[in-house]
Amino acid sequence: MRLLKEGNAFIFKCEFWENHLAKAIPDRKWVVKNKQWEAPVTLANAKYFYDVVDSSDIEPEAMKKINELLDGDKNRLPFPSWYKFKNSPMKCQREALNKSFVKEAFAYIMDMGTGKSFTAINFAAAKAMMGEINGMLIVCDTGIKPVWMKEFEEHCPIDYDIFIMESGAAKNAEKWINKTSDRLKVLVVGVESLSTGPYAKQIANLFVLKHATYMTIDESSSIKNPSTKRTKICWELGGLCKYRSILNGTPVDEGVENLFSQFRFLDWSIIGVKNYTVFKNRYCVMGGFEGRKIVGYNNLKDLFKRIEPYVYTVKITDVEDMPKRLYEEVIVEPTSEQKKILNDMASKMMTASQDDRVIEVETVLERMTRYQQVTGGYFPYDLTPEELSMARKSDPKHGITKIAGKNPKMDALIEQVEKLDSKRKFIIWARFSREREDIVKWFEKNRPGTYVHLGAGLSSQEKYDMMEKFQTDPQVTAFITSQQIGSKGLTLTAATVAFYYSNSFSYTQREQSERRPWRKGQKHPCLYVNLTMNHKIDKQINKALRDKKSIADFVMEQMS
Repeated sequence: MRLLKEGNAFIFKCEFWENHLAKAIPDRKWVVKNKQWEAPVTLANAKYFYDVVDSSDIEPEAMKKINELLDGDKNRLPFPSWYKFKNSPMKCQREALNKSFVKEAFAYIMDMGTGKSFTAINFAAAKAMMGEINGMLIVCDTGIKPVWMKEFEEHCPIDYDIFIMESGAAKNAEKWINKTSDRLKVLVVGVESLSTGPYAKQIANLFVLKHATYMTIDESSSIKNPSTKRTKICWELGGLCKYRSILNGTPVDEGVENLFSQFRFLDWSIIGVKNYTVFKNRYCVMGGFEGRKIVGYNNLKDLFKRIEPYVYTVKITDVEDMPKRLYEEVIVEPTSEQKKILNDMASKMMTASQDDRVIEVETVLERMTRYQQVTGGYFPYDLTPEELSMARKSDPKHGITKIAGKNPKMDALIEQVEKLDSKRKFIIWARFSREREDIVKWFEKNRPGTYVHLGAGLSSQEKYDMMEKFQTDPQVTAFITSQQIGSKGLTLTAATVAFYYSNSFSYTQREQSERRPWRKGQKHPCLYVNLTMNHKIDKQINKALRDKKSIADFVMEQMS
């Protein structure tokens, strides 16, 4: 479609399948002679075209007139009409920007997949273009830091200079902060690092002192506890910034008391109290042993009335103009032990060891499989000659043992699951049985009765019963399986989120797995979240699958 201006009329040219858009123009007519739609240059028509037509499809003269009409409207929306988006916003994102733009503090309570980061980036870009800020501080979970770089590349319409704060980068960060620039400077800091050492806090503090700053906390439940060091540091940093926002899907996932710290960061005057004890006395009913447990709530109507002007809320199920399939990536940092094993396996010898166990891989494809097992928290090892002599022909030729210490991918999965609304259903795809065993153990301990696990060796009836339970039982929110087992023949439209803990090497299986929730009967967009280890092989596997290639084909391309 194209929108032009000729004389005192807008000319709307579109294909026949877009005629429904033309017929919705407030005042228009079809000119048979010219075979085009014409609309008077009025404010109502200008508002319609501004909301419906992509800016790239509007000729400069028509855009100039639209902006003139909107700027002259006393009731016009706050977000500037002259602003050029790099990608067209959805209706919910426009609404969020319009409600937040005149506020110094704001809460974007937007469901996972509805574009919180898009909204924050365009808020910052517009304020920078107006000369109100020249810096943006983003505080987020460590695994989300690289995602913000990708989001800026995709959505920011102005020049920017982004710095991801990593351990050992304090000197480079300080030089970057002190370097003068005409571009919007963006500093991304992990929320955990603010309280685990002096450097992240010092760098963040230096940044906000040197710049007119907009600070946002991504997944702000990370500061819900008012007694933690990280929360108090965020309060201090926020007090030095010109604008503040929080991004969250479920800010009260455990109770109304979680609102205190997040709104204390935004502006304590919104909720009317600075002190957590005073907040609890006003809004919480205390009971239990010595009256220390919150057993109910008071005056919630007053609390919600106070915060309503500073909040925009949207659920993914309420958004009609979203893409049908959405993709997100969570980057996971390997432990030092994982790094060592991965580096040893990448050597020419293709050999790695842990304790007294050794693995020697023979092909590139096998190495990629072993890489995946390591990134999932396990060390695959060659059986000794004695062990092999005692094994049956049907037994595997490799053993597997847990890598000591943390399992970052498992921690990242749990973190993502806990961010979801408690009623939202999701699928977890994990390639290896030991990975699924760990996932099932966590659910059994923390959320018993809320999952089904579709493993190997089940009958068709058992598979059907599990599918039906997931589809119909509101208590069952998680469906755990592998692509090899569950990517065909299942209808899982109750789910709107799918987590990929690990992938099979088949693009066909990946595509089939995505279609389990995204099929006839699905009324909402589906979000696919890849948990990717910050290592080139895990990244290559996910990239190959995104490019619709099977891993075997990808390996052959790399070798040719």
